[in-house]
Amino acid sequence: ATRYAKLKKQRERLPKEAEFAVEELATAPEPLFMTIGGVLGDALELLSPEDRQVLVLRHVSELSFDELAEALELKLSAAKRRLYRAEDRLKAAYEELRMV
Repeated sequence: ATRYAKLKKQRERLPKEAEFAVEELATAPEPLFMTIGGVLGDALELLSPEDRQVLVLRHVSELSFDELAEALELKLSAAKRRLYRAEDRLKAAYEELRMV
C-alpha cells in the first residue's frame, strides 16, 4: 500500500481506539487510577475527569501529540496545553499528598 493509504487507514482507526480507551476508563469497575495505588493513585483521583482523560490517552494509550489532538478534537497546540496543565495539576496534587 502507498504511504497515503497507510496514513489514511491509521487516521480512520485512531478515533475508535481513543474512544475505546476513554470509554474503558469511564466504565471500568475499578478505574485505572485506583489500581495504581499509593500517593500517585490518590493524586490521580483528585483530578478532573478531563485531566485524567488526557493523561490516560497520552501516557497509557501512548497516543502521539497529533493523535491526542485528533482524539480530543482540538488543535495540536490546545491538546499539548491541556496535557501539560493536567501534568502540572497531577504533580501539584502528588506533592501536596506527599507532605500529608
